[in-house]
Amino acid sequence: MTGASIHLNKFVDNLIDLGDEKAYPSIIANCTINQNTASSSTNLTSYQSLIKNRSPLLVTDTVLDGNINTAYLIGRGVNMTIQRTTITNNLVVKGGLVSGQLSNVVVSNSTMSHNTLVNSVAIDMDGSQVALHNVVIDQNIHANGSNHLIQCTVGSITMNNVVNNGASLINCDERTCSINGDNSDVCKSGRLSGGAIAGIVIGSIVGCAIIVTLVVVLVIKKK
Repeated sequence: MTGASIHLNKFVDNLIDLGDEKAYPSIIANCTINQNTASSSTNLTSYQSLIKNRSPLLVTDTVLDGNINTAYLIGRGVNMTIQRTTITNNLVVKGGLVSGQLSNVVVSNSTMSHNTLVNSVAIDMDGSQVALHNVVIDQNIHANGSNHLIQCTVGSITMNNVVNNGASLINCDERTCSINGDNSDVCKSGRLSGGAIAGIVIGSIVGCAIIVTLVVVLVIKKK
């Protein structure tokens, strides 16, 4: 799909559903996809997407602007590359702007800004291999839920020149992806390993024991 303008649609499941896993790769190039609205019906699945890619997908030189109420803008499918693309003024609920599950995902020279994330993140990856190069994730509004921009569970993520201007960049817990690139130490300062926690606990116990022993000795000497 090249040079298309898709706007002012209301949809129930996925606005653009790109084939099955055996289909040929899909390309969305030089398109504007804006002001589309997902139904807020309570019986929708949590995988509702503006663009659902069941086959490999390339999105290039495209604008996604002002789309609202969907769980995901792009993804929840297989491998995809997003380049020179602007994602702005969208509203996602219980999902993410870009999402991959068991995927290989590359995002480069792209901007995600001024989006509203309701119980959502900018980038949501599960069991995937992810690369972000020259990506701006800036001035997005978190409404409820966590305040980090990237949720990456298991898998790996490489980040080079990712600009986030103050917001927490990535979730840091025991299941976080392995992190490489410019931001490889983003979780090290804020997360203690199990060994470090055990050391702190043991040190505290020993310290308390020493203090108690000193107090007992001083009391005995006074007597």
